[in-house]
Amino acid sequence: MSASKANESIEENIRVYIRQRPYADNEMTECGTDNVELSEDGSCSFLQQSALGPKRDQFKFNGGFLPSASQHDVYETAAKPIIDSALLGYSGTIFAYGPTNSGKTHTMRGISGNDNNKGIMERCIDDLLTSSRSSKVELWASYIQIYCEMVTDLLDVNGDTGTCGDKESGYLNSGAGNLSIREKEGKVFIEGLKRIPLRNKQDFNDILSYGDQ
Repeated sequence: MSASKANESIEENIRVYIRQRPYADNEMTECGTDNVELSEDGSCSFLQQSALGPKRDQFKFNGGFLPSASQHDVYETAAKPIIDSALLGYSGTIFAYGPTNSGKTHTMRGISGNDNNKGIMERCIDDLLTSSRSSKVELWASYIQIYCEMVTDLLDVNGDTGTCGDKESGYLNSGAGNLSIREKEGKVFIEGLKRIPLRNKQDFNDILSYGDQ
């Protein structure tokens, strides 16, 4: 594959969206609402103050979600195409990245029991379960934590329960720790990782609840 073709493939398969959460009252007072300018086409500018004066940096993403965007909007645009591709046999990854209090948990987990505000994870499972009823699709789930370069299986309470991790922050391994990431025949996997079959929505909720503990 030529370099240009490779770049086209990367651009087609990796998509990055930016979501702006609503301002808190103190943020509007202290920072103002003109520090960040975001549009739905993914154009974003950020005003930074420096010793040389204000400087506005420009960024471009595949798309942008304004504070008024719903959980449904985010899922349909950024996540559902990956689920559709997975059902055709392609590997896919969805992850949220950002600083503390930027809204990652709300986007991914949402509000339990609230259909309008359920997150990407629950919406993915809903679509996958619906598809599994009408096709030969098996669903399995694992739940891991990666912290300080250590992989922990949150569903394996019989694993290494030593006090690895950062004691001050409270991030201690609650399951099998120090699992190894392997690669075989071009596929990456975590050796010894526990998998649980997903037959219904309750299985999903039970796995999350168990792992969170």
